[in-house]
Amino acid sequence: MKKVLLLCFFCIFLISCSKSTETISLQKDVGNTKEKNETELFSIDIKGAVLNPGVYQFQKGNVQDAITKAGGLLETADTNYLNLSKKLQDEMVIIIYTKEQIKNFENGNSMQLPIETCVCPEIKNDGCLEKENTVTNQKEEPEKSSEPHVISILTATKEEWMLLPGIGETKATAIIEYREKNGFQSIEDLKKVSGIGDSTFEKIKDYLTM
Repeated sequence: MKKVLLLCFFCIFLISCSKSTETISLQKDVGNTKEKNETELFSIDIKGAVLNPGVYQFQKGNVQDAITKAGGLLETADTNYLNLSKKLQDEMVIIIYTKEQIKNFENGNSMQLPIETCVCPEIKNDGCLEKENTVTNQKEEPEKSSEPHVISILTATKEEWMLLPGIGETKATAIIEYREKNGFQSIEDLKKVSGIGDSTFEKIKDYLTM
């Protein structure tokens, strides 16, 4: 009976030691993973109006940290459109614009990006404010109507003539050349232009005025 009890206690001891070893091993693995994640570096490319533009490595940080690591801002820098608290992520491109660039942007002019080695059609600035918090430098233009409208036969441009039914570029050019040589006394004089017959005139007469 004593042997049986001793055997049972020995088995329980072995199971307990096995679980303890597994727990220690798991905790060690988790600790190593956490340490690895905390020390893993990523790269940021910072351009523009900073003292030392280039690629820098970080463990963590924000846009302001990237500016500091690049030597700080130049006197010409303007950060009004940047989110300095935005967290850094691997392969971000941060462009620090100059006051002149921002002024041109606000006036509706194209933004000249600080790229010397190549000309790219578009580059995203990861340091900028989110889209919903920014303004656009595109000026709103009235929509151009493609529908015929009343025009003056004395001043209409070729493009205006071409909006009328049955009038293409050739006829529009002929009308303007005739007007420059002979002038128009009435809208019916338009039928004197080569290529403008009665049928064409009937289509466009309601859109004509002196």
